[in-house]
Amino acid sequence: MLLNRRHFLICFVSACIAFVPVIYFGGLIVCIEPVSALMLHIGSGLLSIWIAIHVLIYTAAFLGIGSASYAIIRRIPSKLAREFSVVALLTLPIWSSFARVITYSSLQGRGGTYNFWEAVDRYVEKRH
Repeated sequence: MLLNRRHFLICFVSACIAFVPVIYFGGLIVCIEPVSALMLHIGSGLLSIWIAIHVLIYTAAFLGIGSASYAIIRRIPSKLAREFSVVALLTLPIWSSFARVITYSSLQGRGGTYNFWEAVDRYVEKRH
């Protein structure tokens, strides 16, 4: 097979953490952003513990989805179809980065819905 199970899971879970938008429920705050963006808000305090719990749950979910997918792909009889399936599954998280679902809201009214790349551009602009 193209990748062994360990390497596949490292690539798949890393791509999901980086690109796949997830829902964060933080009391009055509800946002949709990748797990990697949630990690930026971990600091100290009770809110950080809640964010860390979300990060762990989503990481475990991505690991479970990747493990189940790999187990299913291993059962495909054709080697070419298995390799195509692995490549297709590894590109799904990257394709999800183009979905306009990342939400941002502010009291100044500068909120909106972005895809991952627009959100990264906005983040970089604010930091410089």
